[in-house]
Amino acid sequence: MQNKLILLALSVFVVYANATLGLDLSFWQGDVSLNTWKCLRGSGYQFAIVQVWKQSGEPNPWAVSDIKRAYAAGFLHVDAYIFPKTSISPEDQVKRSIDLLRSQGAGNFGMIWIDVESKAAWGNCDQNVAYLNRLINQIKNMGVKPGIYSSSSQWSAIMCGRGGFSNIPLWYAHYDNNPSFSDFRSFGGWSKPAIKQYKGDTKQCGINIDANFY
Repeated sequence: MQNKLILLALSVFVVYANATLGLDLSFWQGDVSLNTWKCLRGSGYQFAIVQVWKQSGEPNPWAVSDIKRAYAAGFLHVDAYIFPKTSISPEDQVKRSIDLLRSQGAGNFGMIWIDVESKAAWGNCDQNVAYLNRLINQIKNMGVKPGIYSSSSQWSAIMCGRGGFSNIPLWYAHYDNNPSFSDFRSFGGWSKPAIKQYKGDTKQCGINIDANFY
């Protein structure tokens, strides 16, 4: 029994040791200082995903400085995400987001992730599928790789569980405090995820972040 417990502990250690940890933050974290970014990097986080567009239909005024400071602090790669306002043009929101980053010296971001959550912010399923496709196409047209952030429950509620997007990388949310994909169950046609958000709204280096893994 003791040997089995030792092997189990070692296997858990190997999984955690091989995990690449990251974080995401939104407009609500405000103007995050370079020292805070350095603290986050020193805490083991290697990648970051920064909100560039707010659900109110406006850019995040801190997105450019967040991306620049994350790289300056030693983060290996930094992506951005859009929380779309579905009552206005998807193409315009994508264009304004990417143009902002590129024009202000933060064009070295990686992907643009589309936040698909909060059913009240979306329409019916057919409208939502069409709107999401327009967002994706505009991101691609601007030479950027798109991704989708959602969860099984949110995808079911907003997209009625529809498939057709499995060629787009999935960043899924499941708050089990476990940086592992062992919990993942297929939804929306995805058989495997790209990133997992495994812990939400956790205090680190004086600010609230969401913890992620791949």
